[in-house]
Amino acid sequence: MHAILFSLKRAHHASLSTSRELLRPFGLTPARFDMLCAITKHLCMAQKDLANALGVKPSTVSRMVKSLVALDLVEITGADDERIRYVHISDKGEVLLNKAIRAVLGSGAAE
Repeated sequence: MHAILFSLKRAHHASLSTSRELLRPFGLTPARFDMLCAITKHLCMAQKDLANALGVKPSTVSRMVKSLVALDLVEITGADDERIRYVHISDKGEVLLNKAIRAVLGSGAAE
């Protein structure tokens, strides 16, 4: 592997490790954090658009959304039609995300 690619890989893994530690007290993983941030940025997103925004498969988004619904961090509308479901952050999710963002920024790790 080229030295630059190897360095990028190591930096990516180091950032995930740091993120896991910072987000653990909030019950969030880096993937859940990313999903909540993406939803918040757009206020409400169709699951298929969320998959595109995060660069993951729709089945991955479906599993993640189910887990976030179970934690009461997101809500789903349009559930009558399984093909078109919209996800938006709940009040509880918004409060938790804002606390997590403050913790991450306050830690200095984002710099």
